[in-house]
Amino acid sequence: MKKLSGALIVIVSFFITMQLAKAEKVPLNGDWDDKGLRSAVVEQPVLVDKEGDMLIIQCVRTSSDLTVRITGENGEMHEYTYPALETALIVIDVTHMDAGAYTIELTNPIGGYLLGTFEKQ
Repeated sequence: MKKLSGALIVIVSFFITMQLAKAEKVPLNGDWDDKGLRSAVVEQPVLVDKEGDMLIIQCVRTSSDLTVRITGENGEMHEYTYPALETALIVIDVTHMDAGAYTIELTNPIGGYLLGTFEKQ
């Protein structure tokens, strides 16, 4: 069973890596400070990519909960909160959202705030 689990993890990791290679970067602005954590300085602690109708959020550090708020130019809003241990890789399906421009806000309880925009076709 351990060999099967390991093989499945490798296959899923390979699939995600291949999808991210084709993904469109969502530029982010703001301040993300891991207040008080002592470790290597990370230039971009949170990355957001858009692959088709999927938003892929990767957090280098999983030190705090993450709230993701997506707001459309038409006023449509979606909000998701993830516990710290689930923030390493988040995939949000935006298929159900109307076409148009959207703002994505990422916040954490220790003051981190990032803002980006993307287009939904």
